[in-house]
Amino acid sequence: MIETTARLPHRADSVPDPAEQPWQTEASTPWTAVVRRIRSLGADTAYVLETLPWSLVAFVVVFTGLAVAVPLMVLWVGLPIAAGVLVVARWFASVERSRTVHRAVLAGDLPLAEPRRAAAHGRGAPVGEARPSLPRRVLASLRDPQGWRETVHALTSWILSIVTFTVTVTWWVGAVAGTTVYAWVRFLPENTGNEDLSGAARDALDMLNSTGFKLAAGIFFLLTLLPMTRAMARLQAGFARTLLDEPRTLAR
Repeated sequence: MIETTARLPHRADSVPDPAEQPWQTEASTPWTAVVRRIRSLGADTAYVLETLPWSLVAFVVVFTGLAVAVPLMVLWVGLPIAAGVLVVARWFASVERSRTVHRAVLAGDLPLAEPRRAAAHGRGAPVGEARPSLPRRVLASLRDPQGWRETVHALTSWILSIVTFTVTVTWWVGAVAGTTVYAWVRFLPENTGNEDLSGAARDALDMLNSTGFKLAAGIFFLLTLLPMTRAMARLQAGFARTLLDEPRTLAR
């Protein structure tokens, strides 16, 4: 079996046709298809589970920095602090872009493109040209719209992460617990608290507590585990793409 490999794109102007990606041209057999799906499931699950704690750290750090910078704006001291917060948010965004690379290979998606930065930040100035002063670099950083987009992502990503994390964990627990119900149901105490209920309610609870229902629910969670986990990962990555990807990439 011959597999083709290629370096993933990091810039918007070098993004190849998705149809020519290695995961589209890889030789496929039933066994490799199963392995690829298992790897994809693991990558999507890891991406979603890692995003919640990482996004909480980003929120705490960036929010704390802005909470210090905004009140000091009246004294102009807050401007360099705010510029420093944008630098921190940029670092969190860079880590997020790198996290999408491995998952993008297995999912068939394109990784996030690294946006271009203006040379006015003090880096990349032509040789022989005076480097901009510190106030100019601070103002240039504050005028960078991508920096504020990255800050918004750091402040809001945790909200969506709670949803995707909860759904992913629920599906995994349901699949594992339901399909292995016969291994652990014997250790549960007998349910004797339904005698005071009416006939219909008691029958409904008995049905929900039955081993057959737990097994059927586990099979349902297992069969839908891959698409549901993929949907949660793409939802999280899509939110990051909206704020972190280069605008011209989104326009294509």
